[in-house]
Amino acid sequence: MVTASFIAACSSPERARQAERGFKYLDSELLVPLSTPEGVNPPAYSDEFAVPPLGEQANNRVGGDVDVRPPVQVLNVVSGSRFEVLNSGVIFWFDIPQSQGEGQSRELMDQLLNDYVAGRGGRFQVADAQAGIWLSDWIVDESKVDGRLWGSKTHRLSQRFQYSLQIMPHGRTAGFSVELIDVNKTIENEPAETVFDSFERRRLANIELNQLIGFIAEQREQYEQQLQLEREQAQLAAMNEQEVAEYFDESVSVLMIENAGVANFRADADLDKTMKRLREILPLLGFEITDYVSNTGKLYLKRKSPSNEIRQRYGLEDLKFRTGDFVMTLGSSGDNTLMTLADGGDAVLSADVLHQLYPYFAIMMKRGDTPLN
Repeated sequence: MVTASFIAACSSPERARQAERGFKYLDSELLVPLSTPEGVNPPAYSDEFAVPPLGEQANNRVGGDVDVRPPVQVLNVVSGSRFEVLNSGVIFWFDIPQSQGEGQSRELMDQLLNDYVAGRGGRFQVADAQAGIWLSDWIVDESKVDGRLWGSKTHRLSQRFQYSLQIMPHGRTAGFSVELIDVNKTIENEPAETVFDSFERRRLANIELNQLIGFIAEQREQYEQQLQLEREQAQLAAMNEQEVAEYFDESVSVLMIENAGVANFRADADLDKTMKRLREILPLLGFEITDYVSNTGKLYLKRKSPSNEIRQRYGLEDLKFRTGDFVMTLGSSGDNTLMTLADGGDAVLSADVLHQLYPYFAIMMKRGDTPLN
């Protein structure tokens, strides 16, 4: 991932318009000159950084009334995407899930842009998906701003953008760039004293690109969820009644295995199904899941005795199992998952200790969070 930062160099006058800190200097008090005792030479002073008095042409603007604007970074919130920084601006590249080619990708991007601009309350003057050019009409943003010396005022920013699209020949990767075409700003319907030079125009274009990236991220997540739903529906359609029943059955049968003094639990289910059930029933048994390290299969637990209400609801009144820190290590062979329980010091619990937990653990893994009748 590449994050493009548009912060001007220190020597550039544009940098003076970037608010890097707050306006606390407004509350600063004048420093009292250092007092030196009689007979002691005072330190040397320099007027190099002395602030000159205000001249006749001064506008007396301070703090929030000064034209300052924060730097803008293009933010990457789409997994697997990247940025390409050019002299003309930034191109945001991202993958298109399940693309069937360049033509379909252009249709998808055309629909995406139309939905995005419509959501901003705008429309297109020019929309040419084949050429990859969309030119918007005025897009208006309004905000209420509280001034230090005046009350709340309505700021109205009107902008026109050109959105440009590039599609890789294979059709699975798209790149968007945004250029600010025209802009004006009013405060209470009066023209604002705002300088829209090259720095500010690039800044506004990057703000718009960030908003478009956020919209793409939301749409992509929804699209992937829809694809997942369609895959599951196709999978269910190919199953018989018994296979469908097994697919929705979340119950997990658990046996306690003892071998050469070592005891553990074996679930007749794969790792994903076992983990899903563990996350459901362990809190009911009083175990708080504090961490799970998937590459080692370690589930870190802290046990407190469940409340009386929980104990009665799930028939746990006779459960005698100590509190404290535990580590459950999971290993799967595919259809089965082995669970080994150790204390906080990684000492594997004995069979005698596991026997205290096993009847309740096995019932809960089978029944889930269904209370006793």
